[in-house]
Amino acid sequence: MNYALYVTHPEVILDPAEPSTRWHLSDRGRERATAGGRSAAMQPIGLIIASPETKTMETAKLLAGSGKEIVVGEDTHENVRTSTGLVTALEFEALMDALYARPKESAAGWETLDGTTRRIVSAIDAALARHSDRAPIAFVGHGTVGTLLKCHLARRPPTRDEDQRRMAHPGGGNVFGFSLDDRRLLSDWVAMEDFDGLPG
Repeated sequence: MNYALYVTHPEVILDPAEPSTRWHLSDRGRERATAGGRSAAMQPIGLIIASPETKTMETAKLLAGSGKEIVVGEDTHENVRTSTGLVTALEFEALMDALYARPKESAAGWETLDGTTRRIVSAIDAALARHSDRAPIAFVGHGTVGTLLKCHLARRPPTRDEDQRRMAHPGGGNVFGFSLDDRRLLSDWVAMEDFDGLPG
């Protein structure tokens, strides 16, 4: 079966002195990514396309082990939130609720959900067209863009209940799979260290 995996970065070190794009994985995140690289579904993958952020590139390298090529995926970064910088957990939840409630509108200057969805779907389609001969393939990215991609593939409207943190591991580091032949969702979020392959 021709398939792709979408994997989110696991736990990071929150560093308010640095933009989130330059945050590093924590020790726990590194352990989980290394374990995720041993997944049966990861073994046939020869190419990993990763968001250019530090935490996702670190995740990709740990998932890759040896023998898998890593390339940077254009426009695969997280939902843009630079207008506020780091906010408290309560503020973050309130802003995310606002985005999902009104997907065509910005919350505090953040990228709209509709804009994020269009960007990530277009980026995935372009990457797959460019590397169509490299399947199966893995993408390493982020929770919000991953949730929006997953909902698009499942033909479901995006809701917060679809979020990886509510469905699988709350620290991130989750994965879903989809078919490349018909862009069909094959699995929902599963923690990377528990992901033991795709159905049929």
